[in-house]
Amino acid sequence: MPTATTAAPVAPQSSKSRIPSSLVAFPSVSQSLHSLSSATSVHGVSLHPSSFSQHPAQSEAKLEVALNKNLAAAKQRQQEDQERRLREMKDAARLRMLEEQRAQASAETALTMKSRKPKAN
Repeated sequence: MPTATTAAPVAPQSSKSRIPSSLVAFPSVSQSLHSLSSATSVHGVSLHPSSFSQHPAQSEAKLEVALNKNLAAAKQRQQEDQERRLREMKDAARLRMLEEQRAQASAETALTMKSRKPKAN
C-alpha cells in the first residue's frame, strides 16, 4: 500500500476556485505522471480502467496521439542535435585547415627570407 503525503492547508486563491484544506499525493501516481512526459509508447504507460470514463477507447486513442507527438518531437530533437554536431565538426575541420595553411605560409615566408641574398650597394 503506497503511503500518502499531506500538504499544509492552502488558502483559496479566488472566490470561484476552492482548494481543499489538505492535498494528498500518492508517490506511485506522482511517479507515473512524471514519467508520462518522456513516454514514447503505450507499452510503458500504466493504464488503469476507470469507472468514470464513458469512452475508454477514445481516451486511449488520445493518449496514443499524444505519445506519437512526443516520439516525433524526440526524434526531431535528436536529428537537430546530430546536424548541429556535424556542423561543429565541419567548422572545427575548416579551422584546422586554415591554421595549417597559415603555418605553411609562414614557414614558406621564413624560408624565402633566409634564401634571399642581401643586395650589395
